[in-house]
Amino acid sequence: MNEQAKKTHQTDYVLLGVGLVLVLLPLGFVVAFPDRASAASLYLRVIAALGGALVGSAIPGLLQISFPGVRAAGALAVLVLLWQTNPPQILEKAIASRPRYESSGGYFEKVGDTWVEYAFGQTRPFAIFKELKRDKEFVYIGDSSRTESGNATSILVVRIPIAGGWSAWSWSRSEQWTPLHLLTFREGGG
Repeated sequence: MNEQAKKTHQTDYVLLGVGLVLVLLPLGFVVAFPDRASAASLYLRVIAALGGALVGSAIPGLLQISFPGVRAAGALAVLVLLWQTNPPQILEKAIASRPRYESSGGYFEKVGDTWVEYAFGQTRPFAIFKELKRDKEFVYIGDSSRTESGNATSILVVRIPIAGGWSAWSWSRSEQWTPLHLLTFREGGG
């Protein structure tokens, strides 16, 4: 391979790497700071679209699109496609649709297959739970990092009322529930 071809391949890898970082950066921002995503939506959209264009320039000729008034190929096609679809907004809407139960001091929020407990004003989770089961009235979530003293197989379980109301906690090997928080159901993560 001659020198010119090596430089071209190196440039392609740099464009691909920088492009991927620019595509993932807005998505990471939306996940880390969902409450600030709306205010930064234009910037996030521009960054994602430009990152996609860099990725498209590293792998030219694979994509051609046509929208009313717009025809594009390669890097420009990726830029137009990402601008039209707006991935940061899609992710923001997905985050906003997560079920959330709020108390006076914090909230429980379902994230994928887990439930996360946050204190208001904090970005780091207070506790992370796995959903154990649910019935018509309650969602039961468990934190295996907190066990009953002397019994490592008995984990902390929180019972969340589906319609809102008093949550309660217990050890998994007990049926004695202790009131925890008065919760209000909020669709949409805040």
